[in-house]
Amino acid sequence: MESIAFINGSHRSEGIHVSNEQLFRAALDAGYNVRWYDCIDPHRRDRLGPQGTPIPGKAIPFVTLEMGLNRIWTFPRALRRLRSQRLYLGDPTFLNALTDDLGRRAVVHVHDLRPLSPFADRWATGALLRHTLPRLCVARRIRVPTRHLARELDERFGVSDKTVVLAPYSELPPDRGRMHRDASLRRREASEPLRVLYVAQDRPYKNIPFFLELASGFERIPESRVRFRLVSKLTARTADRLRRDHPSNLEHVDFVRDRQSIYEDSDVLLFPSLYEGFGLPLLEAMARGMPVVASDIPPLRELFESGGRLLPLNDTSLWSDEILRLADPTTYRAASDRALSGAAEFSYERFRAALPRLLD
Repeated sequence: MESIAFINGSHRSEGIHVSNEQLFRAALDAGYNVRWYDCIDPHRRDRLGPQGTPIPGKAIPFVTLEMGLNRIWTFPRALRRLRSQRLYLGDPTFLNALTDDLGRRAVVHVHDLRPLSPFADRWATGALLRHTLPRLCVARRIRVPTRHLARELDERFGVSDKTVVLAPYSELPPDRGRMHRDASLRRREASEPLRVLYVAQDRPYKNIPFFLELASGFERIPESRVRFRLVSKLTARTADRLRRDHPSNLEHVDFVRDRQSIYEDSDVLLFPSLYEGFGLPLLEAMARGMPVVASDIPPLRELFESGGRLLPLNDTSLWSDEILRLADPTTYRAASDRALSGAAEFSYERFRAALPRLLD
């Protein structure tokens, strides 16, 4: 069997890293000959993944310049020298590595096109992708999590339908989900406070101010018995706002060592994001039977509409009403059942079934 080099360049906390690691482990389970490599910029050394072999970049005093030059020049040169017969590029910023010959043996993972969208917040990443993405046309396969993204790629870069493979992400087996659902139901039946969670990087498109506004609104309704938890490493600007006006019903958690533990004592996931490639926390919550309330945007509508409640962006009254509805045990049970049913669409078995179309 041909060897496949999995190339990672994202942080452990990012959805793209999680999805690459899921695919790597599934490929191992299925008997593929795979090896994981981490492309590491010297200024960021927190990217080592499972069984990782480091590919070091060149140290350059300016961080943005270092990232760009390593992806345009240093990493592609190193990747062309790998002995593996095939490449899985977990990040399209590595596309410069693909010669025409290597492209015929390469799979490229595209998570989203946000750096090219109105929600871009890092000009350097957008400039890098404008340089690399046209080389998608030489790749053997392109992995995408949604049909929405497949259409975007076709419109922008004219990629073939035969090249694009839809391979959404996967999550926990349903038995653990029922255990979490039952614990939340016991809290509902005991009239304990409803625990509302948001897990997000502090980036403008994640819309954290909207979550803070919701918490402040409930603070003015003491009898509502709703508690909010934000799991995010905040920027200085958001942290200053939180210090000035910290709702008493909001807990902020800066860092969690175990990603899965984030959900253990929460009941509902809110996800008011303005843009998403997939929305992995939605799936992680639904797999535990947690009702989800999320933004009504195309990727989430495609993936999670049957398992969660999608609402218009930035209408606090609608979001508040939905939270109050979920405090009722009967409503909560029905929403939890829908979440578990929606999560079943992303079973590990279906995920593994997509491997031959992607990797063979």
